[in-house]
Parts: sequence; structure tokens; C-alpha cells
Amino acid sequence: MADSLRELRAVEFYCGVGGLHLGLQRARPCSRVVAAYDVNVVGNDVYEHNFGLRPSGRDIRALTSAELDAHRADLWLLSPPCQPYTRQGLQLGKADGRAGSFACLLAALQRMEHPPQRLLVENVVGFETSETRGDLLTALSGYLTHEVVLSPDQFGRPCACRRLSRCLLLTRRAADSRPRYFLLAARAPAPRCALSTPLPATPWRAPLASSGAPPASPLRAFLETDAAVWESYAVPWAAVRSSLLAVDLVVEESDGGGQEPANCFTKSYGKYAKGTGSLLARSSADVRLLFEAVERAAAAAEPAGGLEAAGALGKCIASRLDGWPAEAPPLRYLTPLEVARLHGFPASFTFPEHVTRLQRYALLGNSLSVDVVAHLLEHLLGDL
Repeated sequence: MADSLRELRAVEFYCGVGGLHLGLQRARPCSRVVAAYDVNVVGNDVYEHNFGLRPSGRDIRALTSAELDAHRADLWLLSPPCQPYTRQGLQLGKADGRAGSFACLLAALQRMEHPPQRLLVENVVGFETSETRGDLLTALSGYLTHEVVLSPDQFGRPCACRRLSRCLLLTRRAADSRPRYFLLAARAPAPRCALSTPLPATPWRAPLASSGAPPASPLRAFLETDAAVWESYAVPWAAVRSSLLAVDLVVEESDGGGQEPANCFTKSYGKYAKGTGSLLARSSADVRLLFEAVERAAAAAEPAGGLEAAGALGKCIASRLDGWPAEAPPLRYLTPLEVARLHGFPASFTFPEHVTRLQRYALLGNSLSVDVVAHLLEHLLGDL
């Protein structure tokens, strides 16, 4: 049916490397992003490399309603800065300077003569309780809106976190998945616009239960097969020395046949290990061997009985072990390509050669799930 639809014009704000653009391409192949905006120069290089369109680096706060009208856009795609609302941040909301450009954009939207017919807004969980969300709903008073929280693991992507640290080797538990807030908005919905009917997911107050998710693909399906990556992406001892017992580990091959989902990745992945994303081991057996080797080395370095006190092992690892024990199986970082695959980016997505490994991780960190975005846009656009 998509081939019979007219070309849809879209504008992407805070575009990053184009996760929303990729979701739109999948949901509506005959669409065209006519303008994109972002201040990250390296991210704009990647965007232009993949889409042939150079995003504008202009400050969004300076855009006028007349300039926005000139795009004649049917759809706006928006992923405004999440730092004002994230639970790990200061939670300053509107008082955070990074929230200002979105406020200006909403004000300009209300002054437009030809506002977009549809909008999709993405942000972190926490946005839904912010004052900014109230301002967003006020600005969209002429639209039908629908809010949801969705995670990649609801669409077959292994992106929920399982911790395989030392204390959980025998009794694993699944931690929270990576939910994201989405708002869909439709102006004068066409008959096939589905916003007047429930999404096949729950409202933002209660994310969809994992029991309703399709079977996730095994993690190995997203991994590079070149054996050389184990050497070139090996985790150095310095990266885990002070936090080995707290890092997130996933395995290439599950000994028990179960799925080992990967944790979300932050912009500091590849630079630090703790809290930035999952590290990869070859198997659960290798994880056990790793910690057994580290414990033996720590016991040899600590006076008799010195590891009995709470927290003593971690302190010993940090202060007395100067490197990986010789018999310890390796750990590695996932490659940027593997991270992109887990986010649902297609094989055609690549980086310009001048973009460094750490820049690639930074640009992919906390990225959108293309699968989720495509699902929501199919729901939103109908026959627009």
C-alpha cells in the first residue's frame, strides 16, 4: 500500500545520526526528510554520509515560525535533549538550559500557519512527570495525542539487562529493560490514523509486560564473526580494575540455551566499563572461570583470611591486582557495528572513516530503537 501513497515530507529535530529517519524509512519508504537539525558536527557528518542530507547546525531557538512553515512538512520527528529529565541527572527540567530550545520550538509551532499534521516525540522515562510534558500537551491542544513507554525487548531485540556479576552467577535475575517515552500526535486524523484506537501496548504509566513480547533473537545474531574483534576490542584491566564485580556481562553462547540480552549503551561505552553497557564473554562457563581466576589471584595477594570481610574482594582487586590473571578468559567490548545492530540500524548504515571508535560509541550511546520508532510511525501515519 505504501507505494500508492503520496510522498510524505518530514523534518527531524535533534536528529543525531538519524535513528528517527531510519524508523521513518522503514515505516514509510516513500517519505522524504526535507530538513534536519542538530548542533553535533561529527553526528552531522555521519547523518550526511548515510542520507545525503547535511543537517543544519543552526540553534533551534533561532528558528521562526515562518521558516518552519516553509518546509511544508507533514511530519515532525523530535528527540529533544534528555539530560534535564534523566533519573541519573539533576532533574532540573525546564530550569536546565538544555530544555530551552524545545520550549522555543513549541512556541514557534503554535504560531505556524501550516503546522505539521503528525508529530512523534521521544525522550527518557521521567519526561512524563516533567513540566515540559505539560507545555508539550498545551502546545498540541489542537491535536489528538497518545503516550506510551516501549522498550526494544518488546520487539525482539535483546536489549534488556541481565547481570552476570560474581554474586549472580548461580541465581541470575533480569534487571529493568530500557523503556523510552514516546508521544504521538495527529492533527485532524485521517480515517486510517490509529490514534483514536489503543496501541498494541500499554499507556506510559505501565510498560508492556515482557510476556507479550515476540521471541528475542539470540545475541550472537547481532555479533561480528571475525575472530580478530576479540583482540582489537579486548577490555583492558584498567577499565574494570575498580569495578569488576559490578559490570554487566553477557555471553556470546548461552550454556543453557536461554537468551542473554544486552544492557543499554551510554556515550561513555568503550572508555569506561561500569554502567556504560554490557561487556561480552564467550560463555557462562568462561564467566565462572574468569571470577575463579580473579579470586585465586586476589587470595594469593591478600594475607590469610583477609577476603572474608564485606567488600574485601573488590578492594583487593582494585588495589593489589595489576592485571588480568594469566588463566582468565577474555572479555571484550561490543563493536560499534554490533551496538548499531542492537538498536535496529540496518546493515547499510556506516560511519565515515574519520569518525573514531570512541566518537562512534558516543554517537550511538542511548540511541533510539529503530524497531520501536518504525512500529509507532506505522500506527501514526495511516494513509497520510
